[in-house]
Amino acid sequence: MVLFPKEKEKTYVKGIILLIILILLLIFSIGPCIYKKHIAEMNKTKLEEKQREIEAAKYNKEVQENMQKTQEKIQKEQTKRNVEEDESKKNKTDEYSTPIYNFKEDKDCSDFSNSSAATRFMKKSIAAGFGDHRLDRNKDGIACN
Repeated sequence: MVLFPKEKEKTYVKGIILLIILILLLIFSIGPCIYKKHIAEMNKTKLEEKQREIEAAKYNKEVQENMQKTQEKIQKEQTKRNVEEDESKKNKTDEYSTPIYNFKEDKDCSDFSNSSAATRFMKKSIAAGFGDHRLDRNKDGIACN
């Protein structure tokens, strides 16, 4: 069978059209699958990103709570130390501000470093019922003047 050039050309055109139709069918059948896969991958990426954001927020909240607890603990310890220091200062000042006197022992002005120490001793001695130890000779209430 011998084909004429016009028939040869028609067959060639039919083949090309058939090839184009097949390519279009292939694109339309594979295209949506690829598109769906791409969309699913995008959604998965978005979900992972949201999950990371949620985890980061949780972590930040934990860190802030731990920092706050630590600061509260430090503040409590500092307050406790301050109270202990205040108490120890009170105890030390009480020890030094109230000397223990033996009022039975006779004292003279030469036994004291200054007149205010002698006056304190004299007033406490009088309050204890031991008299003024003859420290206030002019009876003005000030010892050794």
